[in-house]
Amino acid sequence: MADNIAVSVRVRPLNSKETSTGAAWDINSDTNAIAPQVRHAPRPIAVVAYFPSPEGGNYCSSRPRPTPDNPPPSPPHTQAGTAAGTTDSTAYQLDNVFDPSCRTKDVYERTTRGIIESVLGGINGTCFAYGQTSSGKTHTMQGSADEPGIIPLAVHDVFDSIDRSEGREFLVRVSYLEIYNEQMLDLFAAESAAAQPKPQMGSSGSRDLFGSSVGGGSFDRPDRRVSRLQIKEDSERGVYVSGLMEKIVTNPTEVLELLRTGVARRHVGETNMNAESSRSHTIFRMVVESRAVGENASGSANGAHDAVLVATLNLVDLAGSERVLKTGAEGIRMKEGANINKSLLNLGIVINKLTEGAEGKGSHIPFRDSKLTRILQPALGGNSRTAIVCNVTPAAAHAEETHSTLRFAVRAKRVCNNATVNEVVSESALIKRQQREIEELRKKLGGEGGDDGDDEEHAADVPPLSQRGRAFVPPERDGLHVARRVPWQGRVRDDRTGGVGKRKRLAVRQFHEQFVQVDVSQV
Repeated sequence: MADNIAVSVRVRPLNSKETSTGAAWDINSDTNAIAPQVRHAPRPIAVVAYFPSPEGGNYCSSRPRPTPDNPPPSPPHTQAGTAAGTTDSTAYQLDNVFDPSCRTKDVYERTTRGIIESVLGGINGTCFAYGQTSSGKTHTMQGSADEPGIIPLAVHDVFDSIDRSEGREFLVRVSYLEIYNEQMLDLFAAESAAAQPKPQMGSSGSRDLFGSSVGGGSFDRPDRRVSRLQIKEDSERGVYVSGLMEKIVTNPTEVLELLRTGVARRHVGETNMNAESSRSHTIFRMVVESRAVGENASGSANGAHDAVLVATLNLVDLAGSERVLKTGAEGIRMKEGANINKSLLNLGIVINKLTEGAEGKGSHIPFRDSKLTRILQPALGGNSRTAIVCNVTPAAAHAEETHSTLRFAVRAKRVCNNATVNEVVSESALIKRQQREIEELRKKLGGEGGDDGDDEEHAADVPPLSQRGRAFVPPERDGLHVARRVPWQGRVRDDRTGGVGKRKRLAVRQFHEQFVQVDVSQV
């Protein structure tokens, strides 16, 4: 099933630091378009100078007051982002555009719910949030206690769909991976929590599932944990992380409790733009397996119910791109930001290569240059249905970063995936499926033809399938008929009278012959 990546844009409200500059974007949720506002530049401030007067005292010299006969010049028009160094006035058209008043539930319904239904049908799915730091990615993916994010909503939706399914049994496994400074960490592993240093002054802790600050987290020295996780790939599982702990779960409450444990161990830090900035990428993965039970296990004509459907759902919360001049990052924060920008840059390069058709031309696509793109390789032009939610801020101070995010969104929208149903068939189930196909072919062959008498006479001359390849002499030939296929090694052995050279020449000549012609009248 070929389908382009679905790309949506969510605009967050202005925060207290951005209200002074105001919004710089026109958002139209009806047409799913977002464009920079056309604004008038502020009028120049008149410079007033005071000079000493020869007659004593001071006199004022300034620009004359405008009059109807001498109006001021019209101020030039500026686009959003002029102050930031860009004059791009392009309007961006996406699959969905959500204004600041939109709820996360609406974002989920229009971006991710369809992917959940596909996952239960055996098709891989991926949804991730992209954008600059402090643009609302974590709020979109994790949410809050009052407004759950995409991850909690997807978890509830998966188990609700399982409860409504009849005739199938399911097995759900979950894992939680963190990519911090290009190092993979298991957020479900107990050693990850034991290795977390105690927060100190100038550093932040971690957060819970709904954004509340808790203990743990990173502080201003390099993380010395050694990761034993490795990215591997095989024909059955595709790209996976070896050594990552997987938990078998049976209800959404159990999953959300595991999520709280993992989110509390994630690296977060304080910057000038965000008090709780995510310093790592996280990938929450659900593997859903299902098979038919009862009467449905053998009631399918094509044998589809004999297979086990296996699909993977990836819910990714990316760290945001950032500029040191705006975040004020120093020390370990600067190192974290550099690694975040590096991985996001490689993600953009991969998207560019895919939109240019590099894969079809045989060009190299640098999936392996970053652990993030390597793990997400099936979701980028591969076997998956993918949705991207690009989070942006409408503030004029960040207009250039918003333009960059929207350009990424437009490019990603042109990437085409080829999602297929993933099924694992056992040997016995495969034999049953092949037997059904053989029976169907026999019925089709038995039901075709039979109307033409000439065809019946010709069919009488054709041997059955069980005798093909054996001796068969068609009637009414000129005495020379095809008798049997003789291997050339046997012909060499039968030639007892000739020398070695003669036997070799005979063998070479007869090796290129396919049949031996004999005179039937002398047999």
